[in-house]
Amino acid sequence: MISKWSIVACAALSLTASAGYCAAARGDTPAATAPAASLAVMNGGNMQTRWYGKGDIVSINRLCVFSSTGRYRMQVSMGSFSGPAKPPSFTLVLRTDAGDTISKSSSTGGLFTFEGRNDKTPCSGSSNATLEVHFDQSDLTGAIAGSYLTNLQLTVYPA
Repeated sequence: MISKWSIVACAALSLTASAGYCAAARGDTPAATAPAASLAVMNGGNMQTRWYGKGDIVSINRLCVFSSTGRYRMQVSMGSFSGPAKPPSFTLVLRTDAGDTISKSSSTGGLFTFEGRNDKTPCSGSSNATLEVHFDQSDLTGAIAGSYLTNLQLTVYPA
């Protein structure tokens, strides 16, 4: 299944404690006026996806997503697949404290785009969104045991 996250803030910037300036990193806009975005996975980035032959798997991952514009676009991309067969389908659900809930199925492809809102206040150790990964028992029972995907990459941009 999936065991860790890879995080990129504003595509070309690595995630740090302070927000990066996305447009400035691309050379579009002076840093003083460029919108900023940052992302942190609050529960260490390790997802619990071990299945014991019964029930669904639901991994809830707390996030801190900040955008100086109050809106952001998050892309979740799957790394390369490996394993003994086609991986089981799963659903990603982004829920924000601002009330947004967006759901995407892995059967639609390997790149998911979510749009969310925040209150323009940088996070200080607290979360303001969750990214949930759902595997249904019906999809898991048809899968051959193995590790299929070890990484999801999260990228956030101000919108």
